Amino acid sequence: LDAGATLIECDAARQQTRRIARADELEMHWTLPLDNQLSFSRDGQRLYFGMREAADEAPEEEESDFDILDVEALLEERGLDVWHYQDPRIKTNEKSTFEDRSEHLFLAVVHRDTGAVVRGSGPETENVARPDEGTIALGRDPRPYLRERTWDGWYEDIWAVDLADGTREPVATRVQDTVSRSPKGSYIAWFADDHFHLYDGATGQTRTLTQGLGVSFANEDHDYPRSTPDYGVGGWLRDESAVLLYDKYDIWLIPTGIGKARLLTGGMGREEGRIYRIIDFHDGPEGLALDQDLLLTGFDELAKNSSIWTVDLAGQELERRREDDRYYNVRAKAKDADRYLYSEEAYDVFYDLWVTDGEFRKPKQLTDLNPQLDDFDLGEATLVDWVKAVSYTHLRA
Repeated sequence: LDAGATLIECDAARQQTRRIARADELEMHWTLPLDNQLSFSRDGQRLYFGMREAADEAPEEEESDFDILDVEALLEERGLDVWHYQDPRIKTNEKSTFEDRSEHLFLAVVHRDTGAVVRGSGPETENVARPDEGTIALGRDPRPYLRERTWDGWYEDIWAVDLADGTREPVATRVQDTVSRSPKGSYIAWFADDHFHLYDGATGQTRTLTQGLGVSFANEDHDYPRSTPDYGVGGWLRDESAVLLYDKYDIWLIPTGIGKARLLTGGMGREEGRIYRIIDFHDGPEGLALDQDLLLTGFDELAKNSSIWTVDLAGQELERRREDDRYYNVRAKAKDADRYLYSEEAYDVFYDLWVTDGEFRKPKQLTDLNPQLDDFDLGEATLVDWVKAVSYTHLRA
């Protein structure tokens, strides 16, 4: 039973076990469910698990034969759904999400050095992400805006939650777009009111990151009924000294402390109509190393082709590695070598897997997944230009 669940740690090297959490030792009204999700922090010093609010157990009813022709028995099972216009969820949504909400796991952590158990989420902050590094976690709470979701879209409040003691600090309210936590949780960036903003956990202060940079970080082609979204966060430096942000075309490196924002791609994206984005394989510690070259994709808005580029974090050298009429999808990087696994495709080219060196000059095809294409004349893809009648905008597809 969930009420009797126990969390046990096994030290395989010492062939020892120890109890680190038990349901009856948790806070009042909380339980430790058996259907749980366990994970460690990157340094192995914190074990994350889920807690659930304890529910009052209903007495078990004895099963008995049921006569479907017994009108009085049928009427005993009748019920009534009552809806009020101030309910946070409309009835259909309330019913369809009931099971998920009932089984929701609230984040808790065991600090293995002290044995302390800290609850990170609960009625105060519903969703708290498990951080790989640092004790400051990102908390999101959409509940104040559930009723508005029916007609106005999704909003949430953002919190910085300290998993060392369970305390939390408000970061931003009524956020609808991108939210990003720095690698160790010292900073939180989010997009609102057409700009990116930064929360500094050490000082508790916030500031606007993108004011006065001369370009829009809000989607320039936005044309649907909601607030204008952003282009996204490209990542953070591993030492948390800067965050990388996207405008429509280029990549910006913006310091979290003192310093000027730098256009990492030198403005070439906007000048040439090419959209640059960072390829992140998420295969190591969070954040980008200061001495690493970034691998980028490029998409030419007019030619409609893709390309592979590299740039160093000093923003000095933007180098083209590969470009033609095919679409490239770089899927993985070798752990201890400068080699990449990627696919390339086009209208008449199947997306087989290729491997190449870091310069993308010696590609080798690994698969031939759809050889039957050679038996068909598929024609060719051709670019077509036209002018939009209302705005006289030049379009190509």
